Amino acid sequence: MDAAHKLLKITGILLAIALMMAVPGWAQPTLNVPTSVALSGTGGQSANVTSSGAAITFSTTTTYADDNNGQPHANWLGVSGGNVTPTQLFFSLVSTAGLTQGTHTATVTLNPSDPAGVAAQTITVTYTSGNPGGGGVGTLTASTNPLNVNVGFGGQATTPVTISTTSPTAISIGVTTSVNNGSTNWLGAAINGTSSIALGSPASVNVTTNAFNLAAGVYTGTVTVTPSAGTALAIPVNLTVGGGSGNGSWTVSPNSIPFSFTTNSGIFPSSSASVSTTSGFTTYTAISDSSWLLYAGSQQISGLAVGQVYTVSVGATANNLATGTYTGHVAISDPTTATQTTLTVTLNVNGGNSNGLTINPNPLTLTSAVGGGQQNNSITVTSSTGGILGVTANLQNWITFQLPSNTSVPANGSTAFSINVNPSGLAAGTYSQTLNVTVGSQSGVLTVNLQVGNSGGGGGGTIVPTSMSFSYQLGTQPSAIAQQKIVIPAGNFTSNVTTNNNGSWLVLTPSSGISVPDSNSSPTVTINPAGLTAGSYVGNIAITAGGTVQNVSVTLNVGSGPVLVPTPGSLVFVTQTGQFTPGQSVFFSATDATVGQLAITATSNNSWITVTPSSSFMSVTVDPTGMAAGIYYGTITVIQSGVGNSPYTYPVMMVVNGGGTGSGPLNFQPSSLSFSTVNGVTTPTSTTLSVGANVSTNFTYTTSVSGNVANWISISPANNGSGVTTTNLSVSVNAAGLAAGTYTGSITFNANSFIQTVPVTLTVSTSGGGGGSVTANPANLGFSAQAGSGALSPQALTISSASGSAPVTFTVTPTTTSGGTWLTTSANAQNSTPTTINVTANASSLAAGIYNGNLAIQPVGGTVLNVPVTLTITAPPAVSASPTSLTFTYRAGDSAPAAQTVNVAGSGLSFSATAVSNGNWLSVSPTTGTAPGTVSVSVNGSGLQAGTYNGTVTVTGTSGAPGSTTVNVTLTVTAPLPTITKVTNAASYAEGALSPGEIITLFAGDPAHPIGPATPVGLTLDSTGAVSTTIGGVQVLINGFAAPMIYASASQVSAVVPYQLAQFTNATVLVKFLGQTSNGVFLNMATTAPGLFTLNSSGTGPGAILNSNNSVNGPGTGATVPAARGDTVVVYMTGEGQTSPPGVTGKVTTVSSTPPLTPGPLLPVSVTVGGQAANWTFAGGAPGFVAGVMQLNVVIPTNINAGDQEILVTIGGNQSQRGVTVSVK
Repeated sequence: MDAAHKLLKITGILLAIALMMAVPGWAQPTLNVPTSVALSGTGGQSANVTSSGAAITFSTTTTYADDNNGQPHANWLGVSGGNVTPTQLFFSLVSTAGLTQGTHTATVTLNPSDPAGVAAQTITVTYTSGNPGGGGVGTLTASTNPLNVNVGFGGQATTPVTISTTSPTAISIGVTTSVNNGSTNWLGAAINGTSSIALGSPASVNVTTNAFNLAAGVYTGTVTVTPSAGTALAIPVNLTVGGGSGNGSWTVSPNSIPFSFTTNSGIFPSSSASVSTTSGFTTYTAISDSSWLLYAGSQQISGLAVGQVYTVSVGATANNLATGTYTGHVAISDPTTATQTTLTVTLNVNGGNSNGLTINPNPLTLTSAVGGGQQNNSITVTSSTGGILGVTANLQNWITFQLPSNTSVPANGSTAFSINVNPSGLAAGTYSQTLNVTVGSQSGVLTVNLQVGNSGGGGGGTIVPTSMSFSYQLGTQPSAIAQQKIVIPAGNFTSNVTTNNNGSWLVLTPSSGISVPDSNSSPTVTINPAGLTAGSYVGNIAITAGGTVQNVSVTLNVGSGPVLVPTPGSLVFVTQTGQFTPGQSVFFSATDATVGQLAITATSNNSWITVTPSSSFMSVTVDPTGMAAGIYYGTITVIQSGVGNSPYTYPVMMVVNGGGTGSGPLNFQPSSLSFSTVNGVTTPTSTTLSVGANVSTNFTYTTSVSGNVANWISISPANNGSGVTTTNLSVSVNAAGLAAGTYTGSITFNANSFIQTVPVTLTVSTSGGGGGSVTANPANLGFSAQAGSGALSPQALTISSASGSAPVTFTVTPTTTSGGTWLTTSANAQNSTPTTINVTANASSLAAGIYNGNLAIQPVGGTVLNVPVTLTITAPPAVSASPTSLTFTYRAGDSAPAAQTVNVAGSGLSFSATAVSNGNWLSVSPTTGTAPGTVSVSVNGSGLQAGTYNGTVTVTGTSGAPGSTTVNVTLTVTAPLPTITKVTNAASYAEGALSPGEIITLFAGDPAHPIGPATPVGLTLDSTGAVSTTIGGVQVLINGFAAPMIYASASQVSAVVPYQLAQFTNATVLVKFLGQTSNGVFLNMATTAPGLFTLNSSGTGPGAILNSNNSVNGPGTGATVPAARGDTVVVYMTGEGQTSPPGVTGKVTTVSSTPPLTPGPLLPVSVTVGGQAANWTFAGGAPGFVAGVMQLNVVIPTNINAGDQEILVTIGGNQSQRGVTVSVK
């Protein structure tokens, strides 16, 4: 062990020798082939042909040596296979005619043709005749031919095929594959067990089809079975991707889900999915390929019901992910275990905020009815260091932001900016937007989620909220967890509650029934913390209402510290457009007396919410002005020192009814009715009452009046409305027989058991008699004009005596509520009925808007009569353009993005359009036109470097037309999509399965799609002393785990397979370069994949080996020295698999003071040198290297011949590559 310890103390030169083997250090690739192949009487053998660098195209020639009797024999050897590396050659005995008993030799020469200058390689093939079983010739047949396979998107299937022969004596078979379309690795075949077959003794071949990177469609290929003697058998393979098995089809809805996640936020986003099939199966299995992705609360779960809605959620392991975008898959398998379809989930991890930067609220969750009004929200940013506030984003058309006039943030201070969302024009669904927030050197990401609701069966709106958060202090009463309400549109509903630990801590009461959108009838969410320990818990409430399913994600944080508890846990306001809504109060307490006297601060995050905090209370009011009927969700941020859940996001919900009183699905316009008459002399004109709903709704109505009088209200049409979204009712009154006074009544509507009323008022005044009263026709006047129009044409107003007989003397007094004295009449100081006066409005000095006035007509001895006058002023026409911002994305090398349209308004006005950009990448067409019209905005990113570019298109009125609009145009140019062609062991350059800790090398497809920087970069250490997972803007992700980086260049990237991959049976390798994600390479996982580093970086030749005196082992040329027999040499390699103690991803190996000195391989290690078994004295991680580089101390056998001897290392049954030598003297 002392000697081993001494050898472990290697110098820095070893890093230059061994790890440089993982990066390109050669100018020309070399062919890697075995030096010899032996054929026995039972048939063929195969040989792998690989390249140390770029792919090599080659041809083969065969020459034959004389036999042991001096007689030449040709054409006994058959050579088949591919001609471009990597590939496989198959050697078979095609004829034994004339061969004498003994050993026969042929030389197969591989002659490279592209690239030029690559050296030829030879393989010596021997055949020994006279052995049994070599002469069989027969016909091959397959149990399935052709082979037809159906798999779902991303699915995989393995089909056994039995191969039989009519040969009475044993022959050997080999298998190769080829594909006609699709990716080159979707078809594979391997012999299962023995390759020797004879009549009555068949063999089995496993044919694997993998649709991981294939789109829907049909793919064809061929499995070729080649016998050692006789004719090869071709088995056509037809792969159908996207269809189900048998006569049925499978669908998962949706088939893709995007999530955004903030690290350590405690908020784990979720959605829902369901599976349908026509196959007749009633259950299925869901398997997630990512630990952060859960389906029905699990990574793998069976017995799921077809048609049932299940929760798709992000698990707590997402906190371990680095900032970036991850893609996970949930494979849906039928009861026969065949994968039928795949759900793809994209997770955008923003990594949380810089320490000392707080964004509140975050995420900002908003809800709106379809067609709902604009919502304004305040975001508070607090910084420990201070600096200038900046916000950037590629904004979607429904969201904008506004920075404050002063963007400077003091240290330990805060400021606020506004987020404005406009749901107008958005269909029902969930919309998400991320914004990058910076203050000086600090940065963070704000996520804004907008839920636009679909209409339920009983009325408009959506279910709110879509997420909830609760906090609980261990040891306190369960009542210390505030209950919260879920507001559901009117109608029937059912629910399904699930939790990530299958616990019963989440309760919804009632769980089903008839919902009424108000504070009393809405279901309540309650938390039962019994049996829970400290930690975060995630649940989901799937609510089915109106034929649709909406999920409410619930997060519960359990800890030992005090928390803030509101009473009630949420507020629900039921209001009506245009009416005052009383406020409500919320009381706060703490679960632990250590918090002391509360002194909360509270800030509204929505423009329609007003909050006034006071000590431990806050008063809340809402304003529905300008908001459409529907259900709205907003929040209040509450801050209290000393509690674990501060800042606390308090939920506020508002139900806006269109009119009437009571909660229900109907909207009324107007919301109340009033009539007036003069003691039965005049009959009031009937009034139209518009009754609407967001969906087709049946209703009935009745009328009633107060007092001991006959029912004076009548409605046409009578009885009910059915199956319509809007109904106009004609309401009239009959004042006959009513004395002077004021009478009240109502119209009562019943829609789906919800009662709403519209109040009706009738005023009966005294007749003219001797005192005189007057009437006016029309009862009101309206004027409209453009601003600056001057005096408008007068309108006639006829004034008559109410009694219709004796004249009545009266005066007219015009008044206005705003805009000055724009209202005048032709009336004299004294006027007498009947007469007609002219009423005039003057728009000379009025701006655009609505102005109200009144004509007070005062008869002598009678009641004053008011005639309302309305003046509507509209702005003069001007040229305008929309939208005012456009965003384009262009990836280098792609075709230009599609042009976008800008609409130009301003009837009949001429305009010009001008594009301005730095570099002339922006253009507009046409440049002149007449409104209304459109212009097309185009971008050309060719030649632009990756980055963000800003330009403008200005649309301006011409020929005297007013108006000008600037359209801001943003072009984001991204780097070209990186493309991986193959993944190899970095030491042997062999393709195949990966093992944990293995150093691998990834190769680019072509210079147009680089996978790394043009200037190569090497290994660096991060702040923890581990090997960094990002260098030169490059990351390698394997099943979502970031791999420690060894080297990165445009054509090759080397990295270490994370030890976390030990839990998987297969893996997908991706490269991220400059924000772009490459194609995925799908590979199997193995326990070990040993590969020996070599001095010439080719995978063959002298190994990266040190002698016991630290000299470099080699044949004696240059600085190399052969080893003595019995000497101990140090061999450097990779691919030893998992170790004991377990390997730590990215750790630099150090020597322990107690055994084991470094982590050693778990599986057995054996070594041969020159074909002889050799002892080894140490096997473990190489000190000073990244975990995954193994040092093996090997004792050279004492009876070995001098010269270059092949060294082979076997770990766990897997052998290192052939052709690596150790020099012996």
